Amino acid sequence: MQAKAQDKLSQIINYSQEGPHLGNQYVEDIALTNYLPHFLNKETRVEQRIRMENDLIRFGAKVASKEYLQMSANAEDNKTVHE
Repeated sequence: MQAKAQDKLSQIINYSQEGPHLGNQYVEDIALTNYLPHFLNKETRVEQRIRMENDLIRFGAKVASKEYLQMSANAEDNKTVHE
């Protein structure tokens, strides 16, 4: 009985999982990517649609970058006080 308990405890102690990560906010949001074609006017040219989607992909990657996450944390740590 004690051996089973030790095995179970060993399994729990050895268990690990990766921490959360913040990925591309545009690419990983299925609702947003599905919304875009419905939002755009049907007369919007294919080139414009591609350019907009590429901009959103770049923006999604940028806001999840280490630099922007550090800026966000800094803003939370140093909130502006209005008098």
